[in-house]
Amino acid sequence: MRRFCTILVATLAFTISANASVTLQECRDKARENYPLVRRYDLIRATKECNVHNASLAWLPRLELGGGGAWLSNVTDAVDLGEILGKMASMIDLSGKKEQPWQYKVSASVTQNIWDGGASALGKKTAEAVAAKDEAELEVSLYDLQRQVDEVYFSILLLEERLKQAEGRVSVLESNLVKMKSIYDEGGISTMDIKSMEAEVKSARQQIRLIETNIKSSRMSLSLLTSIDLSSEQLITPAEPDIIPSRPEYAFIESNRRLLELQMKKLDVDLSPKIGFVADAYYGYPGRNIFKGLTDHNPSFNAMLGIQLKFNLYPLYTRKNDKALINQQMQALDIQKDMLDFKTKLSNTGASQEILFLRQTLEDDSEILQLRTDVRKAAEERLEGGVIDASDLLQKINEESDASLQKSIHQIELLQALYRQEKIENE
Repeated sequence: MRRFCTILVATLAFTISANASVTLQECRDKARENYPLVRRYDLIRATKECNVHNASLAWLPRLELGGGGAWLSNVTDAVDLGEILGKMASMIDLSGKKEQPWQYKVSASVTQNIWDGGASALGKKTAEAVAAKDEAELEVSLYDLQRQVDEVYFSILLLEERLKQAEGRVSVLESNLVKMKSIYDEGGISTMDIKSMEAEVKSARQQIRLIETNIKSSRMSLSLLTSIDLSSEQLITPAEPDIIPSRPEYAFIESNRRLLELQMKKLDVDLSPKIGFVADAYYGYPGRNIFKGLTDHNPSFNAMLGIQLKFNLYPLYTRKNDKALINQQMQALDIQKDMLDFKTKLSNTGASQEILFLRQTLEDDSEILQLRTDVRKAAEERLEGGVIDASDLLQKINEESDASLQKSIHQIELLQALYRQEKIENE
């Protein structure tokens, strides 16, 4: 039973410990999830759906309803027709007939596209391209957010490593202070040596408090970015990245290029003929048969069916300049991509050299630390023998502490450089 309880307690302790840790990727995901700008994704998708739907409606028949009335001061009578038609008027009994001054009608018109030159299909593609461009632009902003999270995360790791080293230094100083007091009691060292070591211990503790304050401040910043309470959670040191993703700016440039290509295609669509079926009908007075209207003065039903062909020649006037403007924007995108390539290559060159330097430095750090540790231990033995004073020992302790700190810092800086490095993908 006791063994079972021990296992249970250990399991619970492990679970609590595991839940109290946070990884870099978790911070990235939470920052992205809680960033207010992320809500734009829903707006972009909703806007795209509306625009695509509207483009699809171009193939639905268009119905127009109307009506109206008017009073005319001068109307057609039989005499007017007699003068116009000559002898034909004598064959028609229009005596005393005169057109009514009031005109009125209720109309309905239906137009159905048969061929729109590809305008509706282009409208759908344009709506999708605009949404892709907006999403790519949003990804650029979120990429900057991720870099900000990374910088704060690694700064905390560096500060915590400094804190660990500072605490280790205090432990060594305090241990030697106890030894020195023992030697002092035996008359082996002076009071000045004791006070010097005590002052060093106090100074080291002050440094710890300063580091703790900086850690608290940085954790608060990361908490604001991620909406995670990081007051006590352990930040896990990430492993070296396997694949470094390409910069989102490339996707943004390509999305703009796709949109310009569609704009170029629209120049052809605007010049394409538009064919449609037209049906027009109205009920009112006068009808299309003027003679019948003069004879009976009654409203009538009138209808017209036909095929409509339209050519808009105005885009032809501006086509040359429109193409030139689009080509200029294409060239601007090419320049933007070349500049991004240049900056990325330059950044990667610097990052590669930094990574190479840190890897080579780390190979020496372990050896340097071991040598500093051996020197410090030898100095402690010499202190007990009265061969070395406290100031010399402090120097050896500080050198060992600095060597240990530099090794830890270089390890974290290497990880940070790897995560900061950008990869160029020419696909």
